[in-house]
Amino acid sequence: YMLHSPGDKASRNAAWRTMEQLHAQGKVRSLGVSNFGIAELDDLLAFAQVKPVYVQNKFSIYTPGEQQLGPASLLAYANSKSIR
Repeated sequence: YMLHSPGDKASRNAAWRTMEQLHAQGKVRSLGVSNFGIAELDDLLAFAQVKPVYVQNKFSIYTPGEQQLGPASLLAYANSKSIR
C-alpha cells in the first residue's frame, strides 16, 4: 500500500497506523509513500513502527535522481534509510 500525499501530520499519522494494522494482519506486504519530501519522511520515520520500504516521487529528466520538492537529493536520503 502507498500513502499518496503527506497531508497534515495528524492525518498522515492516522493513515499510517491504519496501514500498519493491515500490514500486521498480513493483508499488505509492504508500505510506501508518494510525493513526500525529506522533512515529511523524517517525521514519518520517527513515528512509524513499520517503516516505508519505497518512495515514488516525480523526478526531473534534467537532473536524474534529484527530487523536485527541494534542493537536497531525496534519492540519496532514501537510500541512506534503506528506502527504495
